[in-house]
Amino acid sequence: LKIIKKFGLGYCAKGMHAGRIVIPIHNEQGKLVAYAGRSLKRSDTEHGKKYHFPANFYKHVELFNLHRVINIPKLVGKGGIILVEG
Repeated sequence: LKIIKKFGLGYCAKGMHAGRIVIPIHNEQGKLVAYAGRSLKRSDTEHGKKYHFPANFYKHVELFNLHRVINIPKLVGKGGIILVEG
């Protein structure tokens, strides 16, 4: 529950993300720019439809959770940050 609150996760009952876990996406400054919807259905995840983004959101523009680490000099000063995909 603590992690759910920290990252602002939720569940959407209706609308474009109906039946999905919603994940807030922020820009580098911490401004909320979109919500991603994560499907809970096995059929969606098996057919490459796991995540759903709004039509006007370009996921290649925002690095997920960058706003949480960008101002932490301790991490950068100790050898940097390792970025991975997946």
